[in-house]
Amino acid sequence: MQHLKFIKASKSYDENAIIQEYMAKKLLSILTNENFNEIFEFGCGTGKFSKKIISKLKFKTLILNDINAYNLAFDDKRVEFKQFDMNFIENEDVFLKKFDLITSNACMQWLDIKKLIYNLKEMLKDEAFLLLSSFTKDNLWQIKESTGFSLQYLSLNEIKKLFETDFEILHLSDEELTIEFDCVLDIFRHLKLSGVNSLGKFFISKTFLKEYEKKFGTNLSYKPLFLLCKNKNLPRV
Repeated sequence: MQHLKFIKASKSYDENAIIQEYMAKKLLSILTNENFNEIFEFGCGTGKFSKKIISKLKFKTLILNDINAYNLAFDDKRVEFKQFDMNFIENEDVFLKKFDLITSNACMQWLDIKKLIYNLKEMLKDEAFLLLSSFTKDNLWQIKESTGFSLQYLSLNEIKKLFETDFEILHLSDEELTIEFDCVLDIFRHLKLSGVNSLGKFFISKTFLKEYEKKFGTNLSYKPLFLLCKNKNLPRV
């Protein structure tokens, strides 16, 4: 496991999505092939990872998806955006297509993972690739310990067991990445603005902020995971 520390300075880094940016670059660095015909990216958000796909990979068509519309516009006729909920992709026309690569950055944790795996298997060509990042257990552990709120993150071994039945795992790893902020309040601003806030309705008092700093300093730790696998050419029973 690799441990990295980021210093959060508003004039030095992208204001909010430091971790997602790192994860996007890491995903493409573990990809063993750069030539594909059809690519599908789900949970594309504002398109930061999409732009990296377009600039680095060779492809014929790229279909992007997100549950929200962010007025994405690419000056590329090969790229198409479709708005829908990935949990119900079986109701969409794109579900009937077959892809050489399906990918997503920092989205899988919001979805029904067992259903997702089944659907992705159906959408991949034989020997096609799946390239995903998400988060594993102990992600944002300071938030969980201080507030009790957290998503139900899976361990690396749980992820391995879920995917290895239908896919040949080529790469699976996680890392601990820590951001050091100027003050504790900046941590919660960061969570809200970067779209990873899982606090729900939680009142942040001065007393709470002091307790957080006493226990954890001004640090916030992410634990992203990275997965590259190949579709096994096996019929489903």
